[in-house]
Amino acid sequence: MTKEEQIYSQAKKLGACPLMKGTENTDELIELFFTPQGLEFCSKYNFPTMWALSPFKGMQATRGGFYIDTPVKAKNRRRIALFGKETIAELEYDDPTQRHEVIAMHGAKVKIKASGYAVVFVTNVSGTVETDIKDSAKVLL
Repeated sequence: MTKEEQIYSQAKKLGACPLMKGTENTDELIELFFTPQGLEFCSKYNFPTMWALSPFKGMQATRGGFYIDTPVKAKNRRRIALFGKETIAELEYDDPTQRHEVIAMHGAKVKIKASGYAVVFVTNVSGTVETDIKDSAKVLL
């Protein structure tokens, strides 16, 4: 069974919505995670587990915005999901032209610096989030 099939099997047992077909590749699973339905499901069930995420750790997941047990420094990432106690992220936002989304799960530690008119939406599912807000920036937890 592939790592994608394992995720699908676990999600179906928890009652995942019909958007998930079971034929998704890694990039498609990441896209589903960031949908409103995917994020609601994953937040509700604290899904996927760190065990299920571990095979996805690496370049392909990082390219899609998933950081699994790795340090992160980033500026103005449109969307980013941080997983695991080994993930310590320093994120900076000052771009008011886009919606920024940050998700912290499974003990990820995140420091968000927001300035100017940037707006950052944060979903915290068992992570730690610290903010440093300047000017008219907003960080919505």
